[in-house]
Amino acid sequence: MHPIFSVESGMRLNNNCRKSNIDIGDHVWVGFRTTFLKNACVGVGSIIGSNSLVSKSYPNNCIAAGIPAKVLRENAAWSKEEIDSIEMIDREYIGYTEIPTDFPIAE
Repeated sequence: MHPIFSVESGMRLNNNCRKSNIDIGDHVWVGFRTTFLKNACVGVGSIIGSNSLVSKSYPNNCIAAGIPAKVLRENAAWSKEEIDSIEMIDREYIGYTEIPTDFPIAE
């Protein structure tokens, strides 16, 4: 969040807003023109489709897209390199879809 001030008084106008975080795990592929809202979280190894609205927690190794983004597929892994086998992907980015315990769950 960015602070907003009154030019006349110099006082901060949005002082009462609570801090919000956006957490994006390692090795996440985010499509073009994706928007993240406050408290959004994306797990490790996931893919977020272009033009999506990320508004809650999304699990590890999932594919999510849409407005708002919805999980379309679970237990997916991806690579930056052109490869022929999942065995060539770094093992730390491969896991079963599960919501990380330290991520807040959106209601």
